Amino acid sequence: MSVWTLSVGRLTLTVRGNDGDERDAAAEHDARMAAVVAIAADAIVTLDDEGAIDSVNPAAERLFGWSAGELLGTSVVMLLAGPYRDDRAWRAWRAVPELAGGREVTAQRRDGTTFPAELSVGEASVAGRPLVTVIVRDLSERKALEAHLEQVALYDALTGLPNRVLFLDRLAARLREQGAAAVGPAVLFIDVDRFRVVNESLGHERGDQLLRLLAARLQGALGPEELAGRFGADEFLALLEAPTVAAAARRAAQLVEALGELVELGDARAFPSVTIGVAHPEHGAVDAHALTRDAEAAMRRARELGHTIEVFGDELRGRAHERLALENALHEALRNEEFLLHYQPIVEMGSRRIVGVEALVRWEHPTRGLVPPGEFIRAAEESGLITRLGSWVLAEACRQAAQWARSLGPVAPRVSVNLSVRDLLHADLVANVARKLCETGVDPAQLSLEITEDMLEADDAERVSEVLLGLQGLGLHLAVDDFGTGYSSLSRLKRFPVGTLKIDRSFVAGLGVDEDDLAITEAIVAMARALRLGVVAEGVEYAYQAELLCRMGCEHAQGYLFGRPLPAAETTALLQSQAVAAGR
Repeated sequence: MSVWTLSVGRLTLTVRGNDGDERDAAAEHDARMAAVVAIAADAIVTLDDEGAIDSVNPAAERLFGWSAGELLGTSVVMLLAGPYRDDRAWRAWRAVPELAGGREVTAQRRDGTTFPAELSVGEASVAGRPLVTVIVRDLSERKALEAHLEQVALYDALTGLPNRVLFLDRLAARLREQGAAAVGPAVLFIDVDRFRVVNESLGHERGDQLLRLLAARLQGALGPEELAGRFGADEFLALLEAPTVAAAARRAAQLVEALGELVELGDARAFPSVTIGVAHPEHGAVDAHALTRDAEAAMRRARELGHTIEVFGDELRGRAHERLALENALHEALRNEEFLLHYQPIVEMGSRRIVGVEALVRWEHPTRGLVPPGEFIRAAEESGLITRLGSWVLAEACRQAAQWARSLGPVAPRVSVNLSVRDLLHADLVANVARKLCETGVDPAQLSLEITEDMLEADDAERVSEVLLGLQGLGLHLAVDDFGTGYSSLSRLKRFPVGTLKIDRSFVAGLGVDEDDLAITEAIVAMARALRLGVVAEGVEYAYQAELLCRMGCEHAQGYLFGRPLPAAETTALLQSQAVAAGR
């Protein structure tokens, strides 16, 4: 019996046969192997003892642009580019054991063009003779796909700037390079002023054009070692090489001027403006996320103060720590059920009879006592806790309304509950309200939901209208709170299913003192009556204010003149005494 072997690395392929069919078996095997090599998608090149090419497959001819005849006898390095296009370097490289598993290289075609490739080298022995096999795989498509995926994942599609993820990664790398030294880089958080006006007046296409122009200006104003990024919506980031806070502030002022130059948006022209927050490691933050967060906090503080530029410092850090502590305390308060409702009477002006109450949330802090909403509502809104808090308020108000209905019957008051913007635009608001009504058994007519006037001006007016119609469909009453402070048009009031306007307390406070406030209040009352809407005056504190409102024809009012917000038990006693006085 004869034995024919092929050894490649640790693998040995053995073919056994009788003496008579030895040559046939070897020939068949050779034919099979030749077919595999011929149809392979990867380029396969074999080398002789001296490293010269002694065979190539068709894929190699197609990939490199050389014919087999032109390649035979030449050095394999002619297929490579860069430092390995040298015989001595090739031999040294071949000696690296990991090469057999594949290594990325730059290959070169006949026309001089290069492409990324994976190159694997295998040592074999055939019939006692050494055989070196080089397999080359073209990585062009894979690299192009990787580049595309990286572009999608790490760069903003509209402006081409690094997105938040990549910006933070680059900032973190720069901070690591810098070490603990309290010098640059600084981070700027840049917000475009009144961007919504551009979108609404010129359209989203022009708004996108403005963002692209500002991105290009920002990038053009930065140095080669600096970085621009897009945080989201109309917000940008900049990483600056600034050794001090003062230097960063000066650069911010330069950017305000550069970004504020005239832009042409089709047939329209605009002078954009920005608000910038500045954060620098000099003030302690040496973490990418913390530095960016500080810059954003500074920008928001600049907005509050009406400034163009604000630098994050010790005062803002203290405010940020206080806000974080407050948010943590709010989480605990929700978990420990520390909130309660007080109810302020809404009276009928003619009879002074209580016809409704407004539910107002209070926080019974374990050490501070009763905390008014002005000290925590904004933090709840900014942290997103307002949705959970609003859900609890609604449930508790419904429960209390149902209890009053059972004990007081037809003289039970309507209970008003305020909705936040987050509540109004929550996808499940209508379903959640319906569930609360069902769980408590309260008559929907006993519940009034209040929204502020600016909610009627929300970008998604269709969504707001849909939600309000859904709430009205449940049988609820809807009211517009703080009316007169926004920009609602008559067409919007007609479009949305609201039943009552609540005149903002700022106008009521000016009655008898400010002629403009008097005129505005009279106009709101007249308009409400013309539109067949109810009207409530808020913040009535003095008898002369109530008298003026009565003369105007204002139907209802609330304020300290008629009663302060009281806990549920005291409100119940007040309602019961009213019922007794009425002879019920």
